[in-house]
Amino acid sequence: MTDVTITTEAPAGNTPEARTSDGTLKDQSPGPTTTTTPTPESPTQTDPAGTSFLTGAKAGEAEGEGKGKAKEGEAAPKPDVPSGAPEKYTDFTLPEGFKFDAAALTEAQTVFKELNLPQAAAQKLVDTYAKQLSASATAPYDLWANTQREWNAEIRSRFGGEEGAQKLAGDINAVITRTLPQTLQKSFRAALDFTGAGSNPDMLEAFSIMLRPHMEGRPVPTGNPSSAANTDPTRPSGPIDPAAAMYPHLVGNRPK
Repeated sequence: MTDVTITTEAPAGNTPEARTSDGTLKDQSPGPTTTTTPTPESPTQTDPAGTSFLTGAKAGEAEGEGKGKAKEGEAAPKPDVPSGAPEKYTDFTLPEGFKFDAAALTEAQTVFKELNLPQAAAQKLVDTYAKQLSASATAPYDLWANTQREWNAEIRSRFGGEEGAQKLAGDINAVITRTLPQTLQKSFRAALDFTGAGSNPDMLEAFSIMLRPHMEGRPVPTGNPSSAANTDPTRPSGPIDPAAAMYPHLVGNRPK
């Protein structure tokens, strides 16, 4: 409500309102008259969702809630990402079966701090290092496995397929068993496996040549002996001269 002052004019002197009951003129000095008129109140500014009187925060929210939230039509604020190296790096995530050497890890963390790398950036370097190290460790084994496969294919190609290759292996193993002492056989075969010589086509061919005199001969087929086996190599071919048969020591009677 607002107070408004209104000034009124004095009545004329010859009117009853200007005199008292005994005919004396009343005081004609104007006096203020106060009239109260209603004034519309300004609406209270309120949050459509309601606010708390004490904190100004939305009702039902704890202190700090609602701060940093994006208003409608505004982009959500990005979370604060720590920049720079932390006071101490937490444990890094490593692939399964991978373990950091303690001295190497300490040296790496020192370099990370010198480069002022945050935890996330340091983890990326650790991931790259672990990946490259694993590839370097498996590369020799992969190469050796590929070489073994190539050698086995060449053995079968050079020695008559699967059957010929198995026969050659059986002959060589039989000679090793027959010629070497038992205490040396195991270590000799272990050396062939360890060095890969037992799968090298050239080594197998060299073994087959060197060990051929020690290999057992093939069995003789059954049946009557051939006529050639019973023929005297000193006997002359063709008709037999009786004089030559009786006197074979004479020069003229010797087989031509």
